[in-house]
Amino acid sequence: MRLKKKIKKLNPFKRLRAKSAELKVGDVIYTPLYGIWRHYGIVTKENQTGDHTVRTVHKSVLAPIDQTLEKFSDGKRIYRETTHPSDPEAAQRAYEETEFSYNLFLNNCENFVRRAQGKKNVSMQVLAGLGTVGLTVALAIIRRRLPRI
Repeated sequence: MRLKKKIKKLNPFKRLRAKSAELKVGDVIYTPLYGIWRHYGIVTKENQTGDHTVRTVHKSVLAPIDQTLEKFSDGKRIYRETTHPSDPEAAQRAYEETEFSYNLFLNNCENFVRRAQGKKNVSMQVLAGLGTVGLTVALAIIRRRLPRI
């Protein structure tokens, strides 16, 4: 029973819905995007009314921007990244990046948040997507070369 609970806590696919009263500076949050992707941001300022400030990037803007929680969510549910603890220093690092050149594969909102956390500049979503495409192509090639049974 204990092992089962520990495994459940480690589940990287578990979503933790973010309640604005519980968000702290340095929390990584995201909203679902087109059902399979995620739009990431980092909480940089707390507000007692619950409308915190979120720092994120968009393809239409050449610099990181601050948004209210409501504007960031755009009416969608907000989730808190459970694999990373709140890190106020990450919020400070998010402000150190003043210019941004958006690229879906190499420099997106997830890359921005990962850099602020001091992690490698890699988008796990993009890697997963490219891996899925690569696997699909490989299986299609193998299937054509194998004799039909």
